[in-house]
Formats: sequence, C-alpha cells, structure tokens
Amino acid sequence: MPEYLVEAYVPRPAAAGGIPNLETLAGTAAELSRGGTPVRLLAAILVPSDETCFLHFAGPSDDAVRDVAARSGLQVERVVAAVPELRDVVL
Repeated sequence: MPEYLVEAYVPRPAAAGGIPNLETLAGTAAELSRGGTPVRLLAAILVPSDETCFLHFAGPSDDAVRDVAARSGLQVERVVAAVPELRDVVL
C-alpha cells in the first residue's frame, strides 16, 4: 500500500500538550478502513519549536489521507508520497 507523509501546522500553545487530535486521527483512519478505504496512521512526530507535526500514513491515495486529516480538524500544509527506507535497521 502506498505511504504518505503529512506536514501539519500545530500552534505552539497546542503543541505543549502533544499532537492535537492524535486519537481522533487514528480513530478516523479506522472508521474509513471499516467503510472500505484502508488508511492507517503509522507514526507521528511533533516538532514543537517549528510548530509542525509529521504524520506517516499508509493508504490508497493522498486524497484518502487528506480526508482523515480534514475530518480530524488538522490544518494540513502538504501531503506527499513517501518511500520509507529504514525498516528494522540496527545502527
């Protein structure tokens, strides 16, 4: 399944409490999956000093991933296709 990286704006006050709507994002992805559009939230990284978070999704299209973010109230800056290279690598 294709993977995508979502870059989202998270204002500094909101970032103090972690990534807003993280449970909602995962729940919305699960809801879409039950409805026939398989989307999974794989990872989330918050960069509070840049007021940014990055979300790693697997899904059938960037539109499906955007739909999850929109339904969860996240302000998305961009969604790009991602090709993960490091899997189970011990450094």
